Amino acid sequence: MMAVAVGVLIGFTNGLIVIRAKIPSFIATLGAMMFWRGILLIISGGQTQPFRPGGVFEAVFAGTWGPIQAQFVWAVAVAAAAHIFLERHKIGNHMFAVGGNKQSAIAIGVNSNKVKMIGFVVVGAVGSRGNHQLRASELCLRRSGQRIGAAGCGRMCHRRA
Repeated sequence: MMAVAVGVLIGFTNGLIVIRAKIPSFIATLGAMMFWRGILLIISGGQTQPFRPGGVFEAVFAGTWGPIQAQFVWAVAVAAAAHIFLERHKIGNHMFAVGGNKQSAIAIGVNSNKVKMIGFVVVGAVGSRGNHQLRASELCLRRSGQRIGAAGCGRMCHRRA
């Protein structure tokens, strides 16, 4: 949960930079990425840090739920939630309006700055949550003895040698 809170905070900060300083989103987020990478490099001293989350994390994010991989279930759940949010919710419709034509969205009464801020915060939260899945996949691959970047971990990560 702490990682998601940090993602929300970073998304909020990026939103403030874009809205208040009027810096284009691409430039602001690219600059923020470089800034946070630098901070992490300083904190870690350039050394990789071991990731050993424990059994509950592995079961929820990298395990199998019956015949289905947990990672697949999470991907489908996030995609379904995003679809419902964007297609069925007022804020999702406003995001499409602001992204398509900001002036028209403002003309019909959409607060474009509020919509952009919500977008940055949601993307920060979902992005940090996606990092959980990435770490779970890496953990799964390491345990199975495969290289990081190998295609999928299948059921190999749950076999004990």
